[in-house]
Amino acid sequence: MGFLTFLAGKSKKATAKIKDKKDNVDVKEKKQKTKRVLKTENAEAVENYMACLNRHGSVDEMLKLFTSENAKIKFDDSPSMTALGLVTEIRNCYLGFGDLKFNYESIKEVKPGQVLVEDLVVTGTHTQDFQFANFPVIPRTNKHVLLDPERLWFTMKDGKIYKQEITALGNLTGPPGMYLLVGGRLEPPAQD
Repeated sequence: MGFLTFLAGKSKKATAKIKDKKDNVDVKEKKQKTKRVLKTENAEAVENYMACLNRHGSVDEMLKLFTSENAKIKFDDSPSMTALGLVTEIRNCYLGFGDLKFNYESIKEVKPGQVLVEDLVVTGTHTQDFQFANFPVIPRTNKHVLLDPERLWFTMKDGKIYKQEITALGNLTGPPGMYLLVGGRLEPPAQD
């Protein structure tokens, strides 16, 4: 056997070993990635809720994800409301912000029946008239809004949302934040 043939044989074996090691690493990496994306049933239910929000689902479609239309929605800085009140308010936001999106960092079940949506940030462009509560209507401004982050906690029951708690991580969140960012004022009208 010639020297070049000897080297060629060694080179093929070395290449085969490197390829085998690389394939094993790829398989291990794929398994690790798969482990990271596995979701619990409750986390998947919340993920479905967030997807419904982003596709601008109907009130009925959103309410099906709650245990009832009277499921409690609790804010850290405002009075509580029902699920029906929340999804009706969100639908109102869709009318004023046609490209409204709910972006978040992660969804995870932190303990059985408790799901956390981390760093929710809502964005949208004010393309139609928008009104919040009983305050004056703000005509279209075409302003793009970026709300402050929020943290959402969901208490789950039988794979549905039993309670939602919303924690603002800034001052401009939710419909009031949207209203302020497009030029609205949250002051009572002047008395005559």
